[in-house]
Parts: sequence; C-alpha cells; structure tokens
Amino acid sequence: MAIRANFTKVSAEAAVGAKINSWREKEPASVTQTVVNRIHAAPNPPLRKQIIDEKDFVEPKEVAKNIPITGPIAGRMVKVDNGDVDRAFRHLKNVVNANNIRFDKQQQRFYKKPGKALEEKRIRRKKRMFDEGIRRLMNIVKDAKRRGY
Repeated sequence: MAIRANFTKVSAEAAVGAKINSWREKEPASVTQTVVNRIHAAPNPPLRKQIIDEKDFVEPKEVAKNIPITGPIAGRMVKVDNGDVDRAFRHLKNVVNANNIRFDKQQQRFYKKPGKALEEKRIRRKKRMFDEGIRRLMNIVKDAKRRGY
C-alpha cells in the first residue's frame, strides 16, 4: 500500500508541475558537481572520505576514452573532433595509405601458393631496390647539372 501511495504522490506532483527528474535538464558535469557538493556538506568529514570519494564520479565519456580498443578495428578508427567529418575522413585515408591496406586486400583476395608468393615478394623487393637506385642516380645527375657539368 505504501508503494501505491508513493506512486500517487509522484503523479500528483507531476500534475502540479513540480520538476521531476530535473537532473536530466542539467549537463552531466553539473550533476557530478552537485553530488560532490553534497558530499562536502556532509556532517562527518572523516566518515564521508571512507565511504565515497570524488574520484568515483567520473563521466562515462572519460571512462570510455581510457578503455583500450583492441582487435582488427583498432587501427581503422579515427576520432571526429567538433563534428569535422571531412578531416576525420582525410585522416582515415592517410592511415589506410600508410598501412597499405588496399594492397593487402588485393593480395589476400585469392589464394597463392607459397612459392608464388615468395617469388612475387622477391620481385617487389628487387623493383623497389631498382627504383631507389634510379632515384639516387637522378639526384646525382641533377646535382651535377646544378654545378654546371
């Protein structure tokens, strides 16, 4: 019967216009600050320090920031600051390019025999070394041309 009476009281207060759940209208930080102020106003300071600490009231976003992201999705996530989606997409594109994800996807599309995979790996390495040598030679030619040879 007491529960029924409490429900009637709450509904009566709502009908009158009392602010129920007014904490929802405030920002989470102000709610936390209100709770902290109530703790500081407690009559027995040593006891309140043992029961509850200010550090217990942490915003959910702050807790989520400290949880490490693991698994395959970890390296493919970028933070969107202030709703700047274009910048986030550019950052994601840079991450994808830096990690050769497009190349890996193409390489893993079909099965390759181990011998064929090693052969292609050797070819890629030799091509990279050749390109590096050509680049070095072109720098020497540019330097000689600059000096007047």
